Amino acid sequence: MRTEIDMTTGLIIACIAIAAHVLLVLFSKRVSPLAVLGAIYLGVAPFSTAGGLAFVEILKYVRIYSVTLLFVLAIFMFRLVRFRSTVLFLLGYLLFSLLATAWSDNPSQAFLFKTQPLITIMAGVFLAISADSPDKVRHIIRILLFGVLIYAILIWIELVANPYALGFKGRLTAFGINANRIGQSAAPCLIMTAFVALYDQVKKWRMFAYVLSAMLLVIVISSGSRGAVGEALVGLLVLGIPLVRRPIFLCGVFIAIAMAGMVLESFVIDQAADRLTNTELSQTNRLKPWSEAWDHFIDAPIYGQGWVFKTYKRAKGSRSNMHSIYLQALAETGLIGFFLLINVGLFSGFRYLWMYFNNQRATGGDTIVYFGASITAAVLAHGVIEYGTITGTAINAILFGFGVGLIDCLRQWSAQRRQNSVAHMEPPHSLAFQ
Repeated sequence: MRTEIDMTTGLIIACIAIAAHVLLVLFSKRVSPLAVLGAIYLGVAPFSTAGGLAFVEILKYVRIYSVTLLFVLAIFMFRLVRFRSTVLFLLGYLLFSLLATAWSDNPSQAFLFKTQPLITIMAGVFLAISADSPDKVRHIIRILLFGVLIYAILIWIELVANPYALGFKGRLTAFGINANRIGQSAAPCLIMTAFVALYDQVKKWRMFAYVLSAMLLVIVISSGSRGAVGEALVGLLVLGIPLVRRPIFLCGVFIAIAMAGMVLESFVIDQAADRLTNTELSQTNRLKPWSEAWDHFIDAPIYGQGWVFKTYKRAKGSRSNMHSIYLQALAETGLIGFFLLINVGLFSGFRYLWMYFNNQRATGGDTIVYFGASITAAVLAHGVIEYGTITGTAINAILFGFGVGLIDCLRQWSAQRRQNSVAHMEPPHSLAFQ
């Protein structure tokens, strides 16, 4: 659906855009411009595919522009082009996936589709490596929360004001957005807000994050998306493990979540609740696309099909959803792409496991490692049953890049901390010869 824009509306949009750019420049020394663009993406991306919004095309362009500008500024203005092993594997997978479009049956359309996830995921990486300290990461996360707030408020307005929001099989469908997409947008945001609520040192930010977390929890459960609930549970579990040393607080958190679940059960329609507890693969529309992905892999096991697409939704072709980032990688990029993607998961897992359980030694006890580990683990786990993780329109994509990028940052800060401690221990040269 295309939106016709009259001259007056176009001028208003142009003025708003110019004003936004001016404000971004004026406040760039106080607020990270990359974080502001990331927040805009988080607030706009879920609605950029909303069939019920008349101005959805405008939102799509805002989403593309914000994340592309972030990508361009990071490279050409901030010179963030030095990567280490884990990010290099991720970049290698994204570039090979883009290269694979050359041997697909629809290379031009494939290139357009594959460019979006590359820009979005790497934008998340740039957000992470733009920070020169853990405090700067916290600053970035706090700014991102405002984008999450926009998303949560708009979904809640629809949930409260529209009696038909829970009408489709008892699942939340706001503004014509698919229920799974609503849940999958809210789940990674819930992990981020929960991190701030549990570990931020400033009380007002913790209170703000608690309220936002409660709003997102309702959205995740009301969506009836099992993948979203699973993703949120994985992330919250990883965040909660360090709190075992504070068992009373941890019990309080779980009791609050349980009570919220019981309250939600009273107004979430039975079909949505039944869907959350249904684990039969035959009823989840997974076996067919998984089998299809395997057939594509068998046909081209080394380098894949390039791009697996269908034409009944869009004449020029749209990507076939294999409901798994790993099977999608096998089908489209073969063993080469699958190897690169699996290594992203393995390297991320090993790095975070060591830093997670040796936090005092690895990062000086900084809690940022808990956020990086939780969001990376949750997104990779969610990718087993959903492909939306690495599409250019998903919140998962940019936060996945953020989590992987933090690995390099944490390692660098750890090395700097060790060098500083050694320097402080060394005696002055004047004393060394006495």
